[in-house]
Amino acid sequence: MSNLNSLIADYCRWFNLLTAKVAELCHAHLYLSVVLFLINQVSQVLVVFIPLKLLIVIGSEGVPRFIRPFIPQIEQETLIIGLASGAGIAYFLYLLSDMALNKLAIRAGRRIVEGSDKISLFDNQQEFSKLMFTRVARTWGGVLMVVGGMALGYLLDWRIYAVLTGLLILEYTGMVFYWRYLSQPRQSLNKISFINRKTTYLQGLSAINFGVVFLFLVYFFWVESYSFIVGIIIILLTRQVMIRFTLAFNDAFITHQQKEKISALYFSDVKLIEVKKQHEVTFVEGLLPQNWPQTIADLNACSHIDLLSYQWQWVDSGVRNIACYLGQAEGHSNDYDLLLKLYPLQQEKNYHSDKLIREELDSDFALNTRVIDSGESEGKYFLLVEGPFNSSGKQNITKTLLDSARQALWCYPLPEYLHSKVARSTPMVHERLEVDKLAEIRVLGENPILDEVLRLYPRICPYIDNLPTFLFNRALNPGALLVSKDGEPKVSHWHALGVEPLGMGMRLSELDEVGEEILSRLRETREDCQGLSLASLKLVSTLAVLEGLLNGQKYSEAAQYMEKFSVLMKECLDGQ
Repeated sequence: MSNLNSLIADYCRWFNLLTAKVAELCHAHLYLSVVLFLINQVSQVLVVFIPLKLLIVIGSEGVPRFIRPFIPQIEQETLIIGLASGAGIAYFLYLLSDMALNKLAIRAGRRIVEGSDKISLFDNQQEFSKLMFTRVARTWGGVLMVVGGMALGYLLDWRIYAVLTGLLILEYTGMVFYWRYLSQPRQSLNKISFINRKTTYLQGLSAINFGVVFLFLVYFFWVESYSFIVGIIIILLTRQVMIRFTLAFNDAFITHQQKEKISALYFSDVKLIEVKKQHEVTFVEGLLPQNWPQTIADLNACSHIDLLSYQWQWVDSGVRNIACYLGQAEGHSNDYDLLLKLYPLQQEKNYHSDKLIREELDSDFALNTRVIDSGESEGKYFLLVEGPFNSSGKQNITKTLLDSARQALWCYPLPEYLHSKVARSTPMVHERLEVDKLAEIRVLGENPILDEVLRLYPRICPYIDNLPTFLFNRALNPGALLVSKDGEPKVSHWHALGVEPLGMGMRLSELDEVGEEILSRLRETREDCQGLSLASLKLVSTLAVLEGLLNGQKYSEAAQYMEKFSVLMKECLDGQ
């Protein structure tokens, strides 16, 4: 919502419904928690305030002057004993109320889950219910503290709290206008930044408000006979009121973020529906037809290419939150000249990885396309990739083209500088699949073949380390391919990469059928594959299958591969 008033009003209506539901399910727990929260917060202040006064009294020669008007007949020793006792009582109340609040929240959370009359909706839902109950009680306790604190402040000195009220109204009005400004599509980056730093801004405003109150107190102490005790109370009161404002806002923000989960858990007639995160919504909004002209204009302002002279057509990227468009220059009716990729700021890793690999790969590598421009614009990263691409877009992506792209990656001898950079970033398959992971198959019972595999595995890992490697693209699928003007495949995504031993991504059935042809082509195109055996390719392929099965806890299926894996291990080790 662009209107902050409407947003707050909608939240307040929903929060009142939530409070009514909590009161219906566990009213005694709620009301008692609010009271205990007030006791907890007051005792927390007294735990600091009373010992401070105690030290002042101990350091004085007698009863301080600012105390005598309130207790004229008291002796210093009696005052010290009273303050020390009060500090102990305050600390005891703080600990006791804290423990009582926790126990009440646990019981209330259990009642709320039982009252929802649903199957389990998500993990740790009882703990989640407990935390949300605590926030509801704390919110109402905070409201009472703020209202009571402001009322007491007006009673102590209406002038100071009139100024504070005016400041709060002014700050809220400024926030309303600033939020309306941030809600414009072009301000999505600033809006995300503002939300991420909201606590810092609120603490800054609280510090300003407290500073203004303090300056007024100093002025009153200077020009008139002002009560020292009243001044101390106003300082403590103002500080607590500002803290409660900040905490209440943060609690409201967190609760609003969890609104769907809370509603589904607390209200029997509400179902749990996954809602997109704010940055995803903002990203997609900028791609809608009504906003696209502004989006492309913003990109054009940041690019040295005249993007406005192209007609842009959406193409499915196959990857969530990466938008791809093919651009066709005016007068070119047959082919697309450019590929435009857009990423939200939360996809920074994918953007930088894609850009780096395209720039580091050899320019004559058949699958690669050159980056001609890149940068950031209004909360989005963009890559502009040179074409031309076939006018049919993705319609001609066949199994033959996909296999051609896979084989091109296998046969491409990765440059040493790029190999080192990628290899240092992600582990290879045998480094991910450790002995302990393989040993999980023992849940099926004793297995002599598994014992043999575990015995040989520490020896096979160095063997795999010495196998030729290639650039493995985990995102390589029909959705990640485009077709060049000449009908050759071009990879549109290079962000999900790793260095893997040859055999990774090869199907066992494929190696059984055309393994010798694949091996022959590898030996023709790569010098480091002259001593490579078909058994090595099958070994790595089987290892990749085992990794997938074990990650899915499919132990029975994984056990069926043990004998074959054991034979391949022995064959590779014997052939060294």
